[in-house]
Amino acid sequence: MGFQCKQFYLKDDQCAMKVGTDSLLLGAWVNAGPLQRAKRVLDIGSGCGVLALMLAQRSASAEAPASIDAVELDAAAAAQAQENAQASVWSERIAIINDNLLNWPKWSAPGSYDVLISNPPYFSGALPSSNSQRELARHQGSLALADLAACAAQLAAPNALFALVLPANCQQQLVGLMDANGFALQRLCRVKPVPNAAAKLILCEFVFTQEQLTSSYEELTIATGEIAANGIKKSAGANYTSAFKTLTRDFYLGTNW
Repeated sequence: MGFQCKQFYLKDDQCAMKVGTDSLLLGAWVNAGPLQRAKRVLDIGSGCGVLALMLAQRSASAEAPASIDAVELDAAAAAQAQENAQASVWSERIAIINDNLLNWPKWSAPGSYDVLISNPPYFSGALPSSNSQRELARHQGSLALADLAACAAQLAAPNALFALVLPANCQQQLVGLMDANGFALQRLCRVKPVPNAAAKLILCEFVFTQEQLTSSYEELTIATGEIAANGIKKSAGANYTSAFKTLTRDFYLGTNW
């Protein structure tokens, strides 16, 4: 199994969590300016490497494109991320690290990254699944949000950008944890699957600064009607909103994009 983007292909058959709309939205939505200026980027919980490859593509036009580290705890997923990175035209810029983020002093100096990005484990209270690899990928037992925020504060350079995607019901917890660790909310987008539905996801950008920022708030609706459960397998794309198509057009294939 895999997913074909315009400029790269993602194998994900060895990954518990497959390529999904949440990561594709985040990688397309994150502010382009900091990516163009960044020297080093960190993808936390990389899975098959989708965010690392998206940011490699989006920063390729920079005068000095950033080097990208992608840390992934699961060995099988890290190996597949390595395979995907090596198959891309940006292989020399991407390094896959098979380790726990909590072990960051083994592979990074403090304050090393200008941009950090993560689609972290979502669930802290749900029952473990029968698939231990999938449980690891989905549940905060492998990386609690508090640990993620604390580690990011150690790894972020001054004024670094940290972008995340999480369920909408995590907004208050996330903003509080990030604020406690020195990150100020800059942008937040609430993502609805269809019109008149409640938001299911939030896309967030934080800046590592003690300055007071004026936060901007956005809303995005993915589709005008019913879509496939995973959100990305509907080849025609006819039900997706123009805003969603515009945001993701550099990555999705199809004549309707």
